[in-house]
Amino acid sequence: AKNATRNPDSKKLVLGHFSRDSVSYQKVAAHYDATYFKVDDWNTVTKGLSQDEIWQINESFLDQQVIQGKQILFSHDPLKARPASFFEREVSYLRELGYEFRQKNQWTWEAVR
Repeated sequence: AKNATRNPDSKKLVLGHFSRDSVSYQKVAAHYDATYFKVDDWNTVTKGLSQDEIWQINESFLDQQVIQGKQILFSHDPLKARPASFFEREVSYLRELGYEFRQKNQWTWEAVR
């Protein structure tokens, strides 16, 4: 998870879909100079891993960011996450941690607790 953490010193975190409706969480993270999750050579790293094992890496990343108290932003509406996507799992996990979601502006949402 640490190897997949981009811009780790930021006080903000951006989550969302890789690409949906011409919007990418990576582009939004760049706009906010925020932390984001990106695995280099995804196919090689995840080869032979189950979806649950891949999720454990993602969950560890989220735990690291939450412990640091980062502001959590979304590039896509968390209430409309694509079913069975990792983004949907991130939203569900944050909900379990006590977060709620609200729209910050016309193209960004945030998690609050």
